[in-house]
Amino acid sequence: GITMYLLLSLGGIQGDPIKDDVLGWCIIMATTTAMTAMVVLLLRFLYTERIRKVSGFKVRADLAQQFQDIIAILGTQSSYELRSIAFNMLDNDAHRLRVALDTLQFNLLGLQPKSVWRWRAAPVAFEIAVD
Repeated sequence: GITMYLLLSLGGIQGDPIKDDVLGWCIIMATTTAMTAMVVLLLRFLYTERIRKVSGFKVRADLAQQFQDIIAILGTQSSYELRSIAFNMLDNDAHRLRVALDTLQFNLLGLQPKSVWRWRAAPVAFEIAVD
């Protein structure tokens, strides 16, 4: 609103002066436009928040199903086959698997990773995993 007032005031210096009632209406329009935009954005956020929650639940359900399937498949593998898979992984894949295993270790057992850089802050007892 103030920016609109300054622009119109400076524009009025160059030519005929702008009438006060026109300037007042311009300020009111600028202010109401900004407030209307804020209300619309707030309503849009509140409406789509429920949609994001439901889609988030679907993603978690799909993750749980995939996790269950992978665990079932890994349960049928011998330790030799599991080590073979681990040794044949690419470096980036091995790193991502290490992070995922650290996450599982923390969520299932409550144990922190050995690396200080991967420690988590949570309301559980602080215990570090050892070899």
